[in-house]
Amino acid sequence: MTAARREPTMRGMTGPAAPNLAPPNVGRLRIVLAEAARWYRERLLTDRPPLAVATLTDRGLVDLAAVTPAGRRWQLGYAPAGRGSAALVQHPRGAGFTDRELFDAGVAVPGRYAG
Repeated sequence: MTAARREPTMRGMTGPAAPNLAPPNVGRLRIVLAEAARWYRERLLTDRPPLAVATLTDRGLVDLAAVTPAGRRWQLGYAPAGRGSAALVQHPRGAGFTDRELFDAGVAVPGRYAG
């Protein structure tokens, strides 16, 4: 018996490999990226990580809400280190995006281990 080929995995991402025959849906990928940007912005404004806030304040960015307006071409955000970054993957999954869409958008990177 041969083992089924498995899709590359990232923490909690597993599944049988399937050929990616269709090109990615660009509209959905843009929504994934917008969700990721919103998530990073919320981490900065809600968690207010001391080192990130101090760094931005030292550079004259005192009012974080004013310098990170939603809907702008660019925004400031914060990416938590370690296992906190796994929440970035869980957030769009909860909104119905697939692992393949997360990979295609560059929000998640396939890894070797699930868990």
